[in-house]
Amino acid sequence: MRLFPALKGVQGARGMRTLTIALKWSLFYDLLPALALYGLITFVYAIFGMFVFRDVPAGGIMDETINFRTFPVSFALLFQVD
Repeated sequence: MRLFPALKGVQGARGMRTLTIALKWSLFYDLLPALALYGLITFVYAIFGMFVFRDVPAGGIMDETINFRTFPVSFALLFQVD
């Protein structure tokens, strides 16, 4: 992956290339498992919320956008709360 192809001809750009390579490793290889774990936990809690809170009547805080009736709405609700 080439983030800064224009830096190839610049002499002082070696440190910048090293920095971008380190950034690539930290973003794509260290952060990806953490994001996958976050998505898996949110997925499990969305399904759990659908089974537990599906039949709560609308009114009060529960309305058409804040409920656990369908999976996409419950996943989006948990994403907003986090």
